[in-house]
Amino acid sequence: MLPGLEGSYEESPPSLIDLSVRDRRWCQGNLQHSRIMGASGLKLATRQHFATGIMSYLASPFWLLQLVVGIALVLQTTYIRPEYFSRDFRLFPAWPRFDPERALGLFALTMGILLAPKLFGLILMLIDGPKRRAAGGGVRLALSALIEVVLSALLAPILMLIQSGSVFQILVGGDTGWNPQRRDDGSIPFRDIVRRHRWHTLMGIVAGLSAFLIATSLFLWMSPTIIGLVLSIPISWLSGSLAAGLALKKLGLLLIPAETTPPPIVAHANALQAENRRLGFDDGDSLLVLHGDPALRERHVAMLPHRPHRPRGEFDPERVMAEAKIIDAQTIGDAVAWLRPKERMIVLNDRALLLLAMRLKS
Repeated sequence: MLPGLEGSYEESPPSLIDLSVRDRRWCQGNLQHSRIMGASGLKLATRQHFATGIMSYLASPFWLLQLVVGIALVLQTTYIRPEYFSRDFRLFPAWPRFDPERALGLFALTMGILLAPKLFGLILMLIDGPKRRAAGGGVRLALSALIEVVLSALLAPILMLIQSGSVFQILVGGDTGWNPQRRDDGSIPFRDIVRRHRWHTLMGIVAGLSAFLIATSLFLWMSPTIIGLVLSIPISWLSGSLAAGLALKKLGLLLIPAETTPPPIVAHANALQAENRRLGFDDGDSLLVLHGDPALRERHVAMLPHRPHRPRGEFDPERVMAEAKIIDAQTIGDAVAWLRPKERMIVLNDRALLLLAMRLKS
């Protein structure tokens, strides 16, 4: 997480739903590191890096279990009469033990771990003149940090449930693959947002009512988690709102230096994107464009790796289907219409199949 690393640039997912899709893939990759943590030849720092990545996702189900255990303990205290005198002979009763000082100490330590990196980052930005000015100035920077803390607190319980579900799916063998990410303005139909977060909202309402009926103190203690879950639908909608993002940018809030002074690689990428849009490349079908442009096709084929040799008797079902469809097609239009997305990607990355498809008539 080194912001000063030059020569690389990647945008974040444009909405909470897109973030959860990417997070699901990262969760699967990090949990797979548990198989190689004990491998010989690795340095301690490497093993610690793997462990940190794994715990970044296991922390969510642990937090969820902690909430469940905490609610169970409050229920026990409220509705179950404690046994002060056990059946074993003792001179003194066994009083229930609760140490409020240690509990508050644990809470303070947790808040310190969560907030200290944000505070240190803010201090480093404030004492760096060029970066401070590029991020909107000291006042806007401090206000942006406050907004980020509030948004992080609201998003945390939603991500807890999402990541807990991802961990469970992975542990039972679920695999979502590795599909390309959206990089547009993040707008998602409100119906899809409701469908994705309705259970989070319902869980927040049930948890809030249950905590309030059990004890007011429990409701107050859990209120940050409850509020985030109850407001999961509007929060998710806000995360992908282009209007909200532009409004914050106009106010000079939540800016990063790369937005006010874009790196050269970003400026070059934007120029290439505008040129491709002007030439109509963004609207053209990849196979049709390669079929109609021999020079582009030659450059594309030159960059393709040679297909590795497969042992006899081993076949890739998608490649076999793609080859069969190309052979059966009369024109390149037929092949484009028949190939499924995965088969299309195989053709575009397979020298022999691509050349076979390029021999088809227009």
